[in-house]
Amino acid sequence: MHRTLLPLLVAAGLLVFGAHSVAAQDVIEPPNPASPRAVTQTSFSDGTYASIHYGSPRKRDREIFGGLVPFDQVWRLGANEATELTVTQDIQLGDMDLAAGTYALLAIPNEETWTLVVNAGLGMWGAFSYSEEHDVLRLETPVSMTDDIYEAFTITLEANEEGSAGMLSMMWDQTSVAISVTPVE
Repeated sequence: MHRTLLPLLVAAGLLVFGAHSVAAQDVIEPPNPASPRAVTQTSFSDGTYASIHYGSPRKRDREIFGGLVPFDQVWRLGANEATELTVTQDIQLGDMDLAAGTYALLAIPNEETWTLVVNAGLGMWGAFSYSEEHDVLRLETPVSMTDDIYEAFTITLEANEEGSAGMLSMMWDQTSVAISVTPVE
């Protein structure tokens, strides 16, 4: 009798202990990221496809430009991993030619202008491993102030109605920067 009772008691104890352990576990929800990944994309009438992947940080009552994002320093153009631009065919960004490919997009913000930096270095976290020697182009563009406050850093890439050209726009807080994008024929 002891031989059958002991295994049953051990099994019952394991069941009670195991059930208690499972019941005591808390379900931990994944955190809501402060800077979720975002994407903007467009296609042009000549078949050129362009996309931008970036981290979209939030303002959260902080001073953004000249504060969180210092002036006159290379910025990853978003949060976490450096922003990446992919184009399937050659384009003109502003008045500069850019060959098809995938690039890191960074910026050097100032109060009056931003310098947009297109860099061949991929896989950067932030701008910590940024190297100017890998710059493909630099383009200076004016800053506009908006009446609206953009809580989330937002990048849009939109083709015009005909699909013959488009606009790359970056907005955060009350700052806006826009650069024309045109497929090269």
